[in-house]
Amino acid sequence: MEANNTIEIHEFSTGIRAEETADGGWVSQGFTGQYMNMTLDKLPSAVENSIHEKEFEVTEGASSDKPAIIGRVVGSDEDTWSVVAVVTRGQDNVSRSFSVYRYFLCKGENIEKILAWLDSRGIPTFNPFDSKFTRQPYPCPEDCPEYTPESSKVPNINFKDSEPTLLEPEKCNDFKILNFLAAKKSEENKQPVSWAYNVEALEKPRKFQLIQPASQRAHNILDRAIKNIAHSLAPVIMDEEAIKSAIRGLINSSQVKPEAVEKIAEAIQNEQITEKYWHSLFDAQGAKIAISQKIYSPQMVRLITLRAMVIPETLPEFMDWLNFKGNKSKLDDNQTISLDFQKAIQGKFPTDGLTKGIKLLLLELLNNKITPESIYLLLMIKGSAWHSCCKEFTNDVFDDLQLIAKHVKPISVDFKCQAETWNSLTYNWSSIKSNYFSCSQYKPLAQLFEQLKDYRLSAYFYQVSTGEVPKYIFKKISKAHQRKIEEELGLELYCKLALTEKIYNYAANQEVPIQYLIFLLALFVLFTASKVFSEPKTRVELADLSTEKNQSVPSPTTHKTKLCNTKNLPTLTKDEINNANNKFNETRESIEKIVDNFQKNSLYNNLNEEEIAKKILHALGCKNLNTDTEDFKAIIQNKSLKVSAAQQSELVKVIYQFQDKNKQKVDKADGIIYMDGKTYKELEKQAQL
Repeated sequence: MEANNTIEIHEFSTGIRAEETADGGWVSQGFTGQYMNMTLDKLPSAVENSIHEKEFEVTEGASSDKPAIIGRVVGSDEDTWSVVAVVTRGQDNVSRSFSVYRYFLCKGENIEKILAWLDSRGIPTFNPFDSKFTRQPYPCPEDCPEYTPESSKVPNINFKDSEPTLLEPEKCNDFKILNFLAAKKSEENKQPVSWAYNVEALEKPRKFQLIQPASQRAHNILDRAIKNIAHSLAPVIMDEEAIKSAIRGLINSSQVKPEAVEKIAEAIQNEQITEKYWHSLFDAQGAKIAISQKIYSPQMVRLITLRAMVIPETLPEFMDWLNFKGNKSKLDDNQTISLDFQKAIQGKFPTDGLTKGIKLLLLELLNNKITPESIYLLLMIKGSAWHSCCKEFTNDVFDDLQLIAKHVKPISVDFKCQAETWNSLTYNWSSIKSNYFSCSQYKPLAQLFEQLKDYRLSAYFYQVSTGEVPKYIFKKISKAHQRKIEEELGLELYCKLALTEKIYNYAANQEVPIQYLIFLLALFVLFTASKVFSEPKTRVELADLSTEKNQSVPSPTTHKTKLCNTKNLPTLTKDEINNANNKFNETRESIEKIVDNFQKNSLYNNLNEEEIAKKILHALGCKNLNTDTEDFKAIIQNKSLKVSAAQQSELVKVIYQFQDKNKQKVDKADGIIYMDGKTYKELEKQAQL
């Protein structure tokens, strides 16, 4: 904790395994990969990022016998740090030379105070045996006098020039004067202070305002390096500091500054700024480190979120890093920070880039690297930056499918989505169109568009992936009793039929006599019944996981067709029961849809139908799960053959009881479950608990 009238100067050094020599010096046995002699518990992220981006680094082997000194202000707002690095030459145990660094730092823009403190002690060079301990910084008076050099010793430079100023050798022989000049230039150009003193060569010379080379040879090397880099970056370098400042302003504060957003939005539309250049800007703030080391500070969460909005190609990496899978009922803290940040920027960036990011996710979806739920959540969650591009995304997919339908060789067409997305579809188009072949890899797209309520695209991809369209989807886009849609984006869409319906249709088409049809249906009933009763042990073993140990197992001969304990079921009028029975198909299809949603959800897709049925029954209030499940499955699966009125009425009463118990959250109690109605949603919610 800093005292009122002092600042704390910390230090740390390059980590090596040092061995003392006979003359009291040292040689290195190798790097440790960690810093040593640290007085901080943890390196500030702004400092770590700057070092990682080589903003203090001299070119290896170029450091002279006399120490080089590099000063720089990094970070912004509350995370602003002043850092001075003293670079000296070291040797390893086979006499190879290398550069070692000893860093001194303090909070705020206080390089001048670090230099005054260093100057008063004599510049300390790298010493692996000069042990330091955490939480033992050096106190430095905060009110030390401001340094003002003699005017005769101050070289003339153009403060308004935003390019790095490379001084002539021996032009400035005092690092305190160099810092004084850099501070003046910083005021003019609104750039952080950065300078290098007595350097032979630098990894990133354009990252400095002022450079004092160690020799004429060093001057020539640095001059060529600056000019060569400037030539390649000339179109955008003039705006670099403004863009960097905008990025820092957005990630380091929970309050989004409109002018910073405007600056980034303007830069996104600058075609001269390449993806590679954007990456360099974000990596300079620590994006690469945050991803590789899984650093989830609020600043890094905002940084990686912003990066995904600016560089569409990084959206898949963003979703993986943030664990954005769409299979959780509640966002975690990091996801909440990201969403709050998105809300503040929502609608401010061009939608074409955001849409491109979503389209890049399609290959990830087809390869099962992400789920339909994750893309749905990204597009539809309130406040998402990508919500605004949902319509553009679906339109682009639709346009691509139209191109595939219209062209004989669609592989040569310029698609709006990645061409690889449609490779299997275009390659197998003739077979898919003839309904001889299906591409199962496109089923996640069918599920995604179903969740987005674009039932036409959902039906298309169900047809492509399974050869038929689920009835509840088909009904959304077809007329009553229709079994086939003749033309949709070049395909015929077929409604998925129950086995009994297929038997009936086959018999009708073949003009099978009615007595044979009855015989076929009877065989089907016997076959279904034999499956229900032939495997009681397997089902009971699964059920035992969620029931009491001593619960008796009913045998098939004593099995009763009771869904629940009828003593507790409500008494309904004849008209109420008749009305619910008349709409029983609506209820059945709604429950089928809930079962289907279970199977699509990555949290539950390992459950079989019986286990899903148990969850739904439990939510409805049925406790006798061992016997209830088969009756429930029989009612739901028996789609075309009539079930007994008693069975239907019993389920109606169970639903009525559920509605009455949850009357604040559901439709009126009528024993009917309407697709996507309040009863439907509440039942699905409780079943998934």
